[in-house]
Amino acid sequence: MKLFPKVKELENHINHYWIVENSNNLFLSTSKVYGYPGIRPEIILILKGRLKYTYLGKTYQTDKSILASHINGNFLFDSDHLEKFIIIQFKPRSISSLLPFTKFSSKQLMHNSICNLEEIFDDVEQLEKSLCDRETSTCCDILDSYLWKKMNKGFSGFLVELLFDLPFDAGIPLVLEKTGYSLSTLERHVKNETGLTPKAYLGLRKYKAAVEEIHLNENTDWQYYVDKYNYFDQSHFIKTVKSYTGFTPTQLIKAPNLISFRPEYY
Repeated sequence: MKLFPKVKELENHINHYWIVENSNNLFLSTSKVYGYPGIRPEIILILKGRLKYTYLGKTYQTDKSILASHINGNFLFDSDHLEKFIIIQFKPRSISSLLPFTKFSSKQLMHNSICNLEEIFDDVEQLEKSLCDRETSTCCDILDSYLWKKMNKGFSGFLVELLFDLPFDAGIPLVLEKTGYSLSTLERHVKNETGLTPKAYLGLRKYKAAVEEIHLNENTDWQYYVDKYNYFDQSHFIKTVKSYTGFTPTQLIKAPNLISFRPEYY
């Protein structure tokens, strides 16, 4: 079930809470699904069972909740022994969406892109206990209350909001025009908010939007994506997808992905 924050200020930073009561019922076809590099930070709250995942060539098993602030490579999610979990999906603004809730900088979060959530929040166990046996409908209020207390109410990530709303053919000159910044000032601000350079952020944003659409629509007309997302040609598009995911677009459609299982992803 997907629930939305009820607190208006939280809506500016959080997309939704995805609450899974029984992962066996959700992942009927396969328990192993991929997540790819993207600009949507997520918290995975593990309430019952343990999660096995493979990331950057290493496999981990944990019953601790984790934070994926910025995935640098394929993340293979294995729910074989995971019964109940909640995913908190932040807005697709990279690390900027997390900064209001933590004392850590974007540089520190990028350094440890997947970590135990207790490294960021010291009262995670209490949150997990309060959620474990609650009715799904009450989980939203608990999560809202918890995150509202963590939130820096004065935080403003206006620059990343501007970047996210730009058309997919936008380049650095347009960003400089919109902000009035010099290139060095722009790079400093974007790096502080996202942990990425402006070029890297815009490229990641464009690729991720295309990959999400591939999984949701299973449209294999690659020229459609070239035209819509302003890639040079099909070869450029295919190479870009493979550089991020390790798969060609054709292989990507066949690989099980978390997007396919999410309720009403957008």
